[in-house]
Amino acid sequence: MGGGLNPPLPATGFGRLRVFVGVCVYSLLGFIADIFYDMLRALRIVATTRPAADYKPSSVDDWTDEQLIDLHVNGSEERASLPPLHVNPNPRFVNVWPFTHDTVCKRDGYFPHDGPSPEGTALDIVFRHTTIPVPRVRRTLYPTVEGGHRDSTLTIMDRIPGRPLEQVWPTLSLLGKLRVACVLRSYIRQLRAIRHPRAIIPGPLAPGLTPLSPYNLMFAGGLDRYVSPWQNIAEFTAWFVGQYERSKACFPEEHAGTTTEPLDVTGPLVLTHCDIAMRNVMVGDDGRVYLIDWEHAGFYPQWVEYVNWRNWICWMVWARKHSADTTDRLWKMLIPFMTMGPYPRQERWFQLARLGIDN
Repeated sequence: MGGGLNPPLPATGFGRLRVFVGVCVYSLLGFIADIFYDMLRALRIVATTRPAADYKPSSVDDWTDEQLIDLHVNGSEERASLPPLHVNPNPRFVNVWPFTHDTVCKRDGYFPHDGPSPEGTALDIVFRHTTIPVPRVRRTLYPTVEGGHRDSTLTIMDRIPGRPLEQVWPTLSLLGKLRVACVLRSYIRQLRAIRHPRAIIPGPLAPGLTPLSPYNLMFAGGLDRYVSPWQNIAEFTAWFVGQYERSKACFPEEHAGTTTEPLDVTGPLVLTHCDIAMRNVMVGDDGRVYLIDWEHAGFYPQWVEYVNWRNWICWMVWARKHSADTTDRLWKMLIPFMTMGPYPRQERWFQLARLGIDN
């Protein structure tokens, strides 16, 4: 069973009142924060366009694809002299490494395909349609192995000088932490405002099959399962309703006292990061807050960012993987604010559906 499930919504009258009050409080705080942020933008105190530095050239712009692939294959000594990245110390899980002094190379976790990687597609959309600081994609490479087969897709992107938020967070003052939360909320608002032709298709930005990850809401089944991106909202709804019904049949005790509600697919699908955690938020040396690691991004209902974020933290707690994300009380309290939530009804619906996905 899904050990990372959150506790069910309180069934008592007082418990439901507490949930209702929480929704009202977060909505009010968010409303005030949004008005204040819009005032700062109107006064040009908060930038409304990307700074010129985001468009600066890269050291690899004039390289040919062949030269870049050669550096990837034969340049281990050159790369070893570069400053290390703040990545998972376990080499089995490292899929990004320093490439040049101002770029990194990332191998995606998807089956090879022609065209940009899912992360490259997401970064391009975000760079063009928002002011969110993100790495700029410089090149997509398709190295071949013996026999001429492609075994991966490599994305060359900007290196962000800075440190992960999980390292910086304990050193911040209360005002500094609230500033980061307000900045991340403004990023979610910008993502929701994007109108893109791809937004009519729910799911990840990858063509074909997509690997599942326990960190991702839509891929919570495990690393050994695969699911194709849905073709339309009807397929998306039918798939999840099917998992919910499977959960109800297999675990009736979990559904006792609950009423079946439809999956919430109201409103437009919005670009969703799907893996916002402290390790994927970089505090740059320039003071800006960057969002990295967009490989799980896709277009989903607006509640998905909140539910996925909460689900990931619960999974980490269940797996006994302690970090600031799981131990810092203020951070967890700020998640509904940052994601323009909370969404208790949608979260409970997914908790129950996940029993059908995980088992």
